[in-house]
Amino acid sequence: MLGGGGLTGIAWLGGVLDELPQVLATADRVVGTSAGALLAARLLSGGRVAGLRDFTAQLDGVRLRPAAVARLGAAQVWPSRRHALQWLGRHAARATSLPEPDFVRLVQGAIGTDAWPASLIVVAVDAGSGRPAYFTARSEVPLARAVAASCAMPGVLPPVRIEDRHYLDGGLRSPANADLATGCARVLVLAPQWRSARVVRRPEHQVDKLRAEGAEVVLAQSPNTEAQVLTASALPAAREAGRRQGRAVAAEIGRLWD
Repeated sequence: MLGGGGLTGIAWLGGVLDELPQVLATADRVVGTSAGALLAARLLSGGRVAGLRDFTAQLDGVRLRPAAVARLGAAQVWPSRRHALQWLGRHAARATSLPEPDFVRLVQGAIGTDAWPASLIVVAVDAGSGRPAYFTARSEVPLARAVAASCAMPGVLPPVRIEDRHYLDGGLRSPANADLATGCARVLVLAPQWRSARVVRRPEHQVDKLRAEGAEVVLAQSPNTEAQVLTASALPAAREAGRRQGRAVAAEIGRLWD
């Protein structure tokens, strides 16, 4: 499970994975959310984290505007999550600094392929219904468009159209969507962002439920407190923090994967 977290999330995830065995390539199921979806798609297709420099450079400077921050905060505490996401979806249709076609092309270049990895599940949110959406190789949706949809944070990046519907960031459902590993015997959850006003959406709560069901789970969460997760200058520190965390859990994950 690779969670969301912007550019710093990609850097942290890449740092963690650098220190681990080949967990992605050997996993039966890889669930990617937002930044985690983009990185998973790239790595599972044979790409490397280092090749994302152009992608990070083009998104550097994109900022979460105060009005968008306020809307996201209000949505966190809204009694009905589905209605909150519908409300965010209506506001997300407003113009952003990056047009949707340019954003999808940027994601396409970052992934470097059109071929869906067989194990990949990409999580997004349907802007119209407020319900989660899950894209796989069987969905017959272009990989770049599905991944861009999973990264489309309202107020920062444009909603992405797939067929006749628009989609938003999968992290709006849950920062890491660890609960989607229900039924798996062994689970690795990497969560660059883990905060949520609702306990049920937090990775640690979802991991506790997986363990109660009998799964063996390793959870690694980033210590990152960077408010602007699209800041390129913060990436080296995030990557190094990921490496440290990867080294700290490498032995445990090695035993889990054996």
